[in-house]
Amino acid sequence: MVLFSLAPAPARAEVGLSASLSSDIRYRGLSFTDGRAGLRLTATYDHPSGVYAGLSALGSATGHDGVQVLGYQANLGYAGRTARGASWDVGVSNFDVTTHTYNRYRNQYAEAYAGFSSRNVSAHVYYSPNYFGGRVDTVYVDLSGTLRPSERWSLIGHVGSFTLLNPRPGFTGRKTRYDLKLGVAAKLKSSEVQLAWTSLAQGTNYPPGQPQKRNALVLSATYFF
Repeated sequence: MVLFSLAPAPARAEVGLSASLSSDIRYRGLSFTDGRAGLRLTATYDHPSGVYAGLSALGSATGHDGVQVLGYQANLGYAGRTARGASWDVGVSNFDVTTHTYNRYRNQYAEAYAGFSSRNVSAHVYYSPNYFGGRVDTVYVDLSGTLRPSERWSLIGHVGSFTLLNPRPGFTGRKTRYDLKLGVAAKLKSSEVQLAWTSLAQGTNYPPGQPQKRNALVLSATYFF
């Protein structure tokens, strides 16, 4: 699941800016702020041709190094529509975020992705040929859905599957791990408040040797400029 929305191209060029404060920044079930509050600043651009781009920067007050800019995620893609109104998109993304736990651990890798979205459901597949610079191929499958019982309220759900295709010799961990997210979101004029429960597969240690808290309740507030 990316840090900003992948949306089909609008009828005219649009620029979007947002700021989000969360009690914990989690990505694919993993905490990149060591369970602490974090700030995410996001800029997006959608062109009428279908080309789109996005950039998110992350920051947090760390346990050992004070307030730090943790890194960024950027993507570039192309989106289109089918005859039945669903949308599809393909693109590439680059991820570079440093976690500050018992030591610093840099998460850096690039991915190619493809997927489709309907009104309430989206599915994407992400492939990395050099995960964390370790010459390991990985695939992540993202299935997400949204139900809108009213104009203001939304129910959100996500399930993800991360798989190591060719683990290094001597690897003894699990080749596949799963993450889950269930939550509710409320729109308030130019902002959105979200409360979500996330869960990560048992036995996942990340960074290596650092046990992850499997379950977390995350509160976030986003303002759209």
